[in-house]
Amino acid sequence: MQSQSTNAIRTALLASVGQTDDCTAETPLNRLQRICDRKMNREQFSKTHCSYCGKSGEVALKCCSHCKGVRYCDEACQRADYKPRHKLECTTFARLPTTMAFQSEADAEERFPQHPVFAHAHKDDVGMWVTIEGRIDCKLQPLLDSLDPEVLRERYINTMSGPVADASYAIMRTNRAYSCSLLSLRILVQNRRKDDEPILVFSSRAQMVVKASSTEAVQRGKTDCDNAVTFTQDGIERTVLGVANDPWDHVPRLLIHQFNTTELAENMTGSPYVKDAGQGIVRLAKGDFVVLQLQFRVGDGDTIAKDWQALDAVECIALPWAPWDGVVRPAVLARDLPAIQCEPTVDVGPTGGRLLQARFDRDTIRHYFADIIDRGEDAFMRSHLCSDHADLARKINDSRITMGDKLLKRITESGNMELLLERLRACGRDDLVAKLQ
Repeated sequence: MQSQSTNAIRTALLASVGQTDDCTAETPLNRLQRICDRKMNREQFSKTHCSYCGKSGEVALKCCSHCKGVRYCDEACQRADYKPRHKLECTTFARLPTTMAFQSEADAEERFPQHPVFAHAHKDDVGMWVTIEGRIDCKLQPLLDSLDPEVLRERYINTMSGPVADASYAIMRTNRAYSCSLLSLRILVQNRRKDDEPILVFSSRAQMVVKASSTEAVQRGKTDCDNAVTFTQDGIERTVLGVANDPWDHVPRLLIHQFNTTELAENMTGSPYVKDAGQGIVRLAKGDFVVLQLQFRVGDGDTIAKDWQALDAVECIALPWAPWDGVVRPAVLARDLPAIQCEPTVDVGPTGGRLLQARFDRDTIRHYFADIIDRGEDAFMRSHLCSDHADLARKINDSRITMGDKLLKRITESGNMELLLERLRACGRDDLVAKLQ
């Protein structure tokens, strides 16, 4: 069932191109809804479909307890499928668990999947898949925006108005919060360990290794929010990026989107598997998986301003985790977690923290972004969505520019232009001041 906010957005978008819900013609949203419905049907079908014999039942079949990616009618089908096929698939993490939160396969009407896998690795029976969580125009995101679009307007009001406004202007200026410099990644992590001991995933301690040749570009505009560490490796200066910090909320820029197939509510207090929502500490039993969103500050929004440019500047991503007995407090385990710049030189033993690293696939990244790199934003939207969606986006953008021009005209006519320029200077937006004067 669609939420009220989703319906409101849909109505507004249709109205912007002169269409209403009564219109029977194909629209971009009709197409997207059709594709989404088909994927949801496939997800539901997979729960009642035997992966070996192909028979379908009326209720959900039992799944593989390790990967949750296959289901069987009975033990006979499971035994018949395990050795010749599924054992290798399961232990090598060849297949993701089926979930709408990470759609790595394209629909029949799509040329590209919604969540292409840009990095993938597994070690010690824990695996992860990494994709982009970006905008359709492939721009990096500003620190000023919230991770959750649903609360974006509320964030603007709370930070830019009232008695906190002056402090927010200073935060924006100090941290260049308006520049598009945040790379947003979606990560699926799954525990397929054969023992019954759960693990803890420490999302806020994730890191990305910067390519040596990109160190200077990535460090431009460096602020305290970057959470970056510089160290020397083989005589070469290297930089490691941690999850960006939010200067307003004073927490890492991360979200826990989904646990197994359950979307998580905004308030996760008391959840048995989320041990610390702010730090992204999640408990995964055997077979459990979690879908995360993490943001990293990459450059100053100038030299590096697009998703593919940020991805081209980094080599790999690393995520720490540790076996958990349910007794030791997560904060205690976090003290001894390994990191890129100081990995342990000795065996950590069966209870020590581990660091799962995945290298970014250059060929896959280049293939996915080829249209926007070589032919521009319009070509990218036409190949990754559809022509009608590209036309709709252009009309919305034109309308936004027109509205902006009208707003500036009203500000000028009311004699408030100097006040606007003063506030822009307070935020550190001298670039906009120069354009408006």
